[in-house]
Amino acid sequence: RIAGAFLLLIMLLLLSLIWSICSGSVSVPIMEFLQELREPKLRGMAWTIIWEIRLPRALAALILGGALALSGYLLQTFFHNPIAGPFVLGISSGASAGAVSVIILGLFSFMGGYSVIFGATLGAAVAISLSLSIASVKGRITSTQLVLAGIATSALFSALTNLIVYGFNNGSDKTKMALYWM
Repeated sequence: RIAGAFLLLIMLLLLSLIWSICSGSVSVPIMEFLQELREPKLRGMAWTIIWEIRLPRALAALILGGALALSGYLLQTFFHNPIAGPFVLGISSGASAGAVSVIILGLFSFMGGYSVIFGATLGAAVAISLSLSIASVKGRITSTQLVLAGIATSALFSALTNLIVYGFNNGSDKTKMALYWM
């Protein structure tokens, strides 16, 4: 039964991948897509749509979705808690605070387009470190303490994010960009 379920899920994954490549503002018929896979035409419209636009996006979504599922599984396994996740542990709020700090305050601007990614990663790392340090009472971390510490950390970083967004609100495009990012 498990092998059948996995086979069904893999078939559904392949069908959704093909559907995402074939559908869009310009539809590509499935037969043309399959022909393009066997014998790629050089730089035709279908080739450009499939190989340069839709297939990279679909594969990126596939890889990122798998990475998110794996990271959630690893969080739950590492902390021995079935409800451990980026929202419960404060990781998402820390990442949001880091990104908003970079966008509005202009931190790490020397990094160019990667500054927001770096700020979000740094904020997430600080948040999980803070959650773990709050939860480690007497050197031991229980799952209840971790969840409560994560909720407190999430509230702290959410408040920090709101302070930055509304405290430095001058009606600029940076504030709108930060709210859009959140």
